[in-house]
Amino acid sequence: MPIRARAPVSRAMAVRKAPAKRWASSFPRFSRCSLNTGMKQAAMAEANTASKNTRGIRLAVKKALAAGPVLFGRAVFRERKLFSGKSKVQTLALCLPFGAVAAGLMWYNALRFGSPLDFGASYNLTTNDMTHRGWVWGRCGLGLFSYLLQPPRIGSLFPFLQDFPVETAYMGLTVSERMVGGVLWLFPVLCFGFYGLFRKEWYRDSRCHGLVWISQLAMAAVAVADAQMAGLLTRYFGDFVWLGMVGSLLAILACHGWRAENGGDCRPLRRLVVTACAVTLLFTFLRIFAHSEDSIRSANPALYYRVQSLIAFWM
Repeated sequence: MPIRARAPVSRAMAVRKAPAKRWASSFPRFSRCSLNTGMKQAAMAEANTASKNTRGIRLAVKKALAAGPVLFGRAVFRERKLFSGKSKVQTLALCLPFGAVAAGLMWYNALRFGSPLDFGASYNLTTNDMTHRGWVWGRCGLGLFSYLLQPPRIGSLFPFLQDFPVETAYMGLTVSERMVGGVLWLFPVLCFGFYGLFRKEWYRDSRCHGLVWISQLAMAAVAVADAQMAGLLTRYFGDFVWLGMVGSLLAILACHGWRAENGGDCRPLRRLVVTACAVTLLFTFLRIFAHSEDSIRSANPALYYRVQSLIAFWM
């Protein structure tokens, strides 16, 4: 039976509801029409996606600002190439992109959620109560292991990379989906960054070594924060894997330069990097087809079995 959308849909779990008036103003095209259950779920999914995308952009801007002092601290604070009377043009060129992005996000927040500083968290437009999850230390170890260290499971059937449920003795509630392994196994290029933490002699500039430390620690910190605030889901890999990739790239380049300057053979390193990149691309591709929840096999079986026949043609 069609239902008139006047308030947020109630969930099985306790959720924090927004006022009906603000809800209706946030979704004007749905406020005066009748919706069936499928359309209401689509509206909730759309709002949830918009909230996550906006939050992700805000987080990326903060990380970029945090990396600035490490990369350009000498030019800014010692040589005074920014934020001084003689560098007004350079300072304006730096600040305008950040200001434009911030203004756009705040305009969207005010239009969609009624406040320039509200990116949708108070509406809790998702399937569980993310506004009252809290910080529980018992979830930290599980988050680090599941996101970083969990070995993958390999099977004989396509896509060979098998998903599996999260197994834990933690007595509380942790939102999770089926996982496919930790990122250090799925993206072996990341291992260069962790190895580079303990090879200080590779780096001619200590700031580069410090940035590798920052990137790896930031990756671990964001993984823990995702486990605490959102849960264990493979799509959150995108929140922190790129941070580890930055550190790994710096470590690889530093190692290559160090070996070349000391008369070492760089070919083994190049082969190792190419192999790690190939394995990373392979696992990234197979991970697309590995999930049994909301899988491509159910959503687009023609594509799934076409790819299966091309890759596992002997089966």
